[in-house]
Amino acid sequence: MPARGGSAELSLVDFSRAVAFMARSSGANWQDPDAKLLFKIVHEADKRLVQSINEQKAMQRELHRIAKPTR
Repeated sequence: MPARGGSAELSLVDFSRAVAFMARSSGANWQDPDAKLLFKIVHEADKRLVQSINEQKAMQRELHRIAKPTR
């Protein structure tokens, strides 16, 4: 299943509102995210994306190291 519930066009705002709606539907007291919370969500998502990219680069370096022919 693609990210964001199957819709690549779904914005972060719409996704966040959908999560809040589902939480409310199950009895939680969640409100739709305001601008401050959305900023925190974007910051966290960016931090995780950078971490993931760095991990992938490290794996790529390791693969290149392993594949390097020995003399």
